[in-house]
This record gives sequence, structure tokens and C-alpha cells, in this order.
Amino acid sequence: MTQIDRAVGFLQGCGMYHGDVDALACTRRFLDDMEAGLAGRPSSLRMIPTFVEVETDIPLHRPVLAVDAGGTNLRVARVEFDEAGPRLSGFERHRMPGLDGEISAPAFFEALAGRVRPVAAGADRLGLSFSYPAEILPSRDGRILGLSKELRVAGIAGQLVGAQLCQALHATGVAGDLHFVVLNDTVGALLAGRAARAGQPAARQVGYVLGTGLNCAYVEDNGGIGKLPGLAAGRQVVNVEAGNWSGAPRGVIDRALDAQSAEPGTYLLEKAVSGAYLGALCLRTLRAACDEGLFTTDASACLREWPRLGTPQLDPFLSARPKPEGLAAELSRRGTGQDLALATALASAVVERAAQLAAVVLAAAVLRTQGPGGPTVRATVDGSTFYKLPTFRQRITSWVERILAGRHALEVVSVDHAALVGAAVGGLTN
Repeated sequence: MTQIDRAVGFLQGCGMYHGDVDALACTRRFLDDMEAGLAGRPSSLRMIPTFVEVETDIPLHRPVLAVDAGGTNLRVARVEFDEAGPRLSGFERHRMPGLDGEISAPAFFEALAGRVRPVAAGADRLGLSFSYPAEILPSRDGRILGLSKELRVAGIAGQLVGAQLCQALHATGVAGDLHFVVLNDTVGALLAGRAARAGQPAARQVGYVLGTGLNCAYVEDNGGIGKLPGLAAGRQVVNVEAGNWSGAPRGVIDRALDAQSAEPGTYLLEKAVSGAYLGALCLRTLRAACDEGLFTTDASACLREWPRLGTPQLDPFLSARPKPEGLAAELSRRGTGQDLALATALASAVVERAAQLAAVVLAAAVLRTQGPGGPTVRATVDGSTFYKLPTFRQRITSWVERILAGRHALEVVSVDHAALVGAAVGGLTN
């Protein structure tokens, strides 16, 4: 029996094997849950209307403040658009407040305002990309529903993120009223794709983020949003909150990771797919294989002693680029060649399942999105996990192609600082 055979048998036994995932059936369930969420029926997909429209031209040479409160990083800049595209000035990147220990909601907004203030002079518009669940109001402010990606801010649920940030900015001495628009980072990615493809033939648009977290956004006809009766004719962007989907198959290792997360029972798909969790899920899988006696004694000791496996540390298991340090290198030193082969097979299989489930989300957004254009759908994709984890992008797009089966063509678009640029577009056009 090869190490791959042993890995397959083990993963099948604990419900984690990618070969047992029916990607087409998962996509149908995801689309059904999208429909339920739009209608206001019970669904793990919140399907949040954003009131953000996509057909207004982007005004040129007008400054706007742009903030991207992302999964790991907080990015701020002053943005202007000209005929060549966006121009960023005063760009800074910081770690998100609340990642390194719980803070209060006032401290959170004070920290955000302190980062925005240096680029605030002379601008009267603000676009804020907020990568956490928020109900977007017709005013285009966002009422925070909760947090994810292990961010801890006490008392923040229910706060109006735009109003609180503007209040905190006024407290720092920023004068004048700011017209602001709050949107999700996937909505920002979608809008950034508009700016990147200005002047090119129209195509339907999708925003997709796979970095610390997972989410997608797409354009929906207002008539399809049954939970908001009376909307005027037109289209708007819908934030799916895809990472919260509970319809994907789950195994015993998924459940163990979820039970020890900051918010058990929530964002179940994200915990199987995204950069915040994928490394930890692989390490749990390797340790579970130790418990079944699949590794040698020395390799088992190594795996049990290893303190943490971040998603970037999966690179040596997925590519032919060995590194002199990290878990793969330590297994090579302390275990056998068969130990390393088994660990590689297990990690690759966990990543393959993640790619399948990530593809379900992207394919469903492609199938659902509305608007002008032919069979090609442009997906503006943001997130380091999608682009930087070896083989991951190729695995995902291959599964998307299988699911779509030639009915639609997918064009993946990359935009530097997509959520930040999209926040600027939103602030200027809505």
C-alpha cells in the first residue's frame, strides 16, 4: 500500500476525503441557499443587499479617502482616478486592531481614525471596505452583525461602522462632513474590477476574496431580492457572506477545529478553506493520523510538538521547493522518507478539498450574477491564499471549469489593493 493509499483510507474514515465531495451537488445546494437568503427564508447565507450600484461612471481627479479594514491588515490611502486608473497617495498598511487581544469598540474606532487622519485633509468622501458581517442600510452605512477571522472587539455588534468612524475622526480634529459608503471587501473587489477594465467590452462582474477569509459578491436584479419588496427597477451588488455557509460536507477534524475556534458554529465553510484556518486544519489532520498510528514514533513526536502551522508554511508540502526550516524540514530530519510522503499526501488532499469548496462559491457567483455582457464573467479576485499558496489557484479554477461545463467563461482579474481601490470607487459613485 502506498502512502497515498494510506492517506486516502484515513481521510475517508474521518469524512475528510476530497474524492467524496460532489462539487456539482454542492453548487446546487449553494445556489438554493442563495435563493433562500434573497427571499428572507432561513439560510446560512445572509445575502446582504448593499444598495451599491455598478453603472455610474467613475469621476476623475476627485480625491476620496479609502479604508480597507481587512482580515489581517488595515490599509488606508487617499485615491484619485485619472484616465490611466487609480492613483494612491499616503498609502499605509497596519495590523488590524483587535487581532492581538480583545479591545473595546471605542478603542477600535479610535485606532481606525488615527490611521485615516494623516490622509484626510481636503477630501469630502470616504469609502470604507469592511471585511466583516454588516447589514448595509439604504444610507450605505453598515450595522455590524458580528466578527470573524478571530478578530476580538467587545461590544461592537450593532454599531454603525461609518458613523462611528466619522465620529472618531471628528474627535481627532478632522473637520467637515464626510459623505461615506460602507461596503464589504468582496464588493470592493468587484468595483475595483470595473476600474481595471474601463474601456473594455461589458461583462458581468463578480468579486471574490480568498485570503484570511472567504467571500464573494455579485450583481443581482432588484426584483430578485424578495426580502426587500418595493425596490425600484435596477441592479445592485449583493454580499453573499459565503464563508458562513453550513451546507458543505464536514468531517470530524472540521468539527474539532470549529469547537476550539473563537466563534463555534459560525463560518463553517471559511474554516475549511481560508488562510486563517487551512494550516491549522492540516496540522490537526496530521496529528489525527498520528493517533491512528500512521506515522513513525519520531515523526509523531515531531508533529505533536510542533506549535503552529500557518497556511504559508504549507508551501513545501505543495510544491517542489524545499525549505531549510519549517515542519516539512523537521519531519525530514526526525522522520523517514515515508513519513514526509504521507504528510505531503495528507496536506495535499486537505488543500484539494478546500479548492473544491472554494470553487463551489466562485462558480455559484458566476452562475447567479446579472448584467450586460456575453458568456464571459469577470471575477476580480483578491487574497494572498488564492494567489500565493502553491497550486491553489490552479486547483480552484480547474474545479470552476468543471462545474461550469462550458456554459460560462471565467476571466480572473487581479487588481493591486483591490478592496482599497474598490472602496474608493464606491465612495465616489454611490
